[in-house]
Amino acid sequence: MTSKKLGLVILIFFSISCKDQSIQPDQVESPQFTTESSKCISTAFSRGLAVSNDSIFTYSFSQDLIIDFSVRGNCCPDSNRFTLGHEIRNDTIFIAVSDTAQNLCRCICVYMIHVKLADLPLNHYVVRCRLSDGYTTTDPIHLVSVQRYQLLM
Repeated sequence: MTSKKLGLVILIFFSISCKDQSIQPDQVESPQFTTESSKCISTAFSRGLAVSNDSIFTYSFSQDLIIDFSVRGNCCPDSNRFTLGHEIRNDTIFIAVSDTAQNLCRCICVYMIHVKLADLPLNHYVVRCRLSDGYTTTDPIHLVSVQRYQLLM
């Protein structure tokens, strides 16, 4: 056999034997991300009345991380007005809230955002929430350290 034919045979052998081998690292399942937003829970007109600066952030973290937090936005329309996204980098969860109808009325409402993250591998995260209205971004509106709690049996 000539060296060209031998080289071709070796090349074919390795290409056939490598087809079933994965060169990708093991795939890690991405956390599941689901959200909901409330209707307006309190209103103040922007002329002369201030909206309370109190903010709400609560969570529970056992199997899933469930977060409820407040955001401010224009008061109309009163539903389906936010888009949400997330990114996880190391031990930090970034949640981005975008107000999709920021200038339809002249009043401000407080809304509640409900987020559920399942299949998180770590027991501790920093959650950083930000709000964008198309013109400005407030970052962070919430910056909270969350810890998974274990049920004792």
